[in-house]
Amino acid sequence: MFCRFIFFIALLSSVNVVAQIYNTDPSLLNDLKALSSSKMQGRKTGSQGSKLAAEYITTRFSELKLLPLTKNYQQTFKYKSGFFSIKQGNNIISSLPANNPNAPYIVFTAHYDHLGHSGSKIYFGADDNASGVAAMLNIAKRLKQKELNYHYIFIATDAEETGLYGSKEFLSSQLINTTKIVLNINLDMLSVAPKKGYLYAFSSKKMKPYRALIEVESINGHAKTRFISSNRQMNAKQKRERIDWRNASDHASFRKYKIPYIYYGVGTHKNYHTHKDTFENIDDVFYQAVVNNIFQTVISLDDSKL
Repeated sequence: MFCRFIFFIALLSSVNVVAQIYNTDPSLLNDLKALSSSKMQGRKTGSQGSKLAAEYITTRFSELKLLPLTKNYQQTFKYKSGFFSIKQGNNIISSLPANNPNAPYIVFTAHYDHLGHSGSKIYFGADDNASGVAAMLNIAKRLKQKELNYHYIFIATDAEETGLYGSKEFLSSQLINTTKIVLNINLDMLSVAPKKGYLYAFSSKKMKPYRALIEVESINGHAKTRFISSNRQMNAKQKRERIDWRNASDHASFRKYKIPYIYYGVGTHKNYHTHKDTFENIDDVFYQAVVNNIFQTVISLDDSKL
């Protein structure tokens, strides 16, 4: 009986540890579902759906008690589209400071804009990139429970699809001193499992010393993070169209400032940039494992000297 009791206590302890590591917070999927709903109309920059998405993210930043860097978390900006058209975008930005006021910055980016709709056909953008924004919100929520060695900035960028304009605006605006940014973590397409079940961490070569911290094997076996620093290697993994992954998403803006980056994503897939990129077509178990992997790496990097 005593042995059985000890076994039961050990099992219970193990379950509790797993529950703490393997996050099953329902807000993660709730956020993804809300941002990719028909109400958001595909979140095209400047559209009513985009404004609704911005309001949603602003509310979530406020609920999480993250600090605004600008009035009401908003950073509006104008950018040139084509030869003559001037359009307006809107980044949503929050911060989570470390105890040390002189700490450097780690900046999260996840674009919330997508392709909008054509007639009755909506490009919902569940994986691209409601998944990245929802993951960023979840990670911010969990980081609030920790003693942090870095200041964290969380940016839901706009106008990524049309030219990375949101991330370019953040860096050029000098809201914070860019020389104090030691890492950009860019989240873009996380919720559709590739055939081999990998999450790719496409990283600048400056991050090679941290490879062991970045490559994570999920405790439930549903996702494995693979460190990749070669464009050729990333394209070999995809076996689809040739893409310049160094410039494929918002991390490219940080790369031009010579800021190290990790670009987390699953790569392209059959629903990419189609109206079938819906909440129903994500892999929720894989997605939750992916977010846990990223969080585990962030905690490890926070304890390291970047």
